[in-house]
Amino acid sequence: MSQIDSLTSLRFFAAFAIVYAHGGSPAYYFYPFPLIDLRHAVSFFFVLSGFILAYAYEGIDWKKDWSRFALARVARLYPVHLTILAAYVLIFHVYPTRSFTGDGYYLLADVLLIQAWIPIPGLWTSYNGTAWSISAEMAFYIAFPALLWAARRRPLALLIGAALWVTCATLLANRFQIGLTGEPNAWDLVYAWPVVRVAEFAAGIASYRMTARVTPMMPNSKWGATSAELLAIALMLLVMYACTRVTDPGVSILSPSAEVWVRTAGSAPATCVLLVVFFFQRGHVTQLLCWRPLVWLGGASYALYLIHQPILKFQFRYFADWTKANQQTAYLLYLVAAIGIASILFAFVEIPSRRWIRSLTPSRWAGSWLTKKLYRSARRT
Repeated sequence: MSQIDSLTSLRFFAAFAIVYAHGGSPAYYFYPFPLIDLRHAVSFFFVLSGFILAYAYEGIDWKKDWSRFALARVARLYPVHLTILAAYVLIFHVYPTRSFTGDGYYLLADVLLIQAWIPIPGLWTSYNGTAWSISAEMAFYIAFPALLWAARRRPLALLIGAALWVTCATLLANRFQIGLTGEPNAWDLVYAWPVVRVAEFAAGIASYRMTARVTPMMPNSKWGATSAELLAIALMLLVMYACTRVTDPGVSILSPSAEVWVRTAGSAPATCVLLVVFFFQRGHVTQLLCWRPLVWLGGASYALYLIHQPILKFQFRYFADWTKANQQTAYLLYLVAAIGIASILFAFVEIPSRRWIRSLTPSRWAGSWLTKKLYRSARRT
């Protein structure tokens, strides 16, 4: 099944938003972006992940192809994650001093990508903090077969169920007086916990299943499709702006848990609309996004997302005086280094590792015609 180039390119812009947000935070360069809370980009990734997986595995037979799916998911997440985590431990000398308690337990959770599964304060941001979201992705992959089954039958019901799930989660958090501070708090439970964030992933799956129903309503002309794409972008930006404004301190009337979700993920419905419109790739905007350098950067976006925070910490730990004295130059170096190292990781770690892992064959099927056929298909997907 062919790659949707326009959606691949969008991943770069979402990853770059997070790169800018972390670099511009008060802990580092302090270049704030007050109009929009850029953590909406993480929500975008969750919705996009569900959408793309539903597209890639639309006709999967779980009895035959479950190993293909599992190997593809391992190949997608682990090589770059483990490479960066190993470098992080070595460069920052954060070796665990205790085996299965304290920091040793934290490292084990990061290696296994389960740090976001357990709502313990500090666990989900341990070591390379951005990896919490791919830990959430691992949980989503486990839920994917059931969610895809539901979407195949009732995609609209799954969309409604995802909205109700978030509503119930925020109401329960409010009932147990989970606030913005304390242990655990709304950030631990509503922002990072996959049990809540799976709603965005489910919405992405359901949105893809809705594309067939939307097809007759999509404009066929180039300029009509371009207008639809521009409107989808405008809707996305407007919703992100509105979600940021209504949750500003002194303005918000929401409960703490609802405030966290709206501020960081309230744009999920608009993301669903954007992905459905861009999926058809009929307008000038999506044609522009199919430009090969942008598609390459979109492919490297996963590595970019994981590597940028270690680069920030490296700058401010080992070159703090120079970085503070030459802030603009240092910030530019940070951006260039993040994109450059991410591209290297994509080309020399992610792509070769994914090919090798996907070529592995379960021993009990070794040499079988079926296995060879399945894995040739997996490499093409």
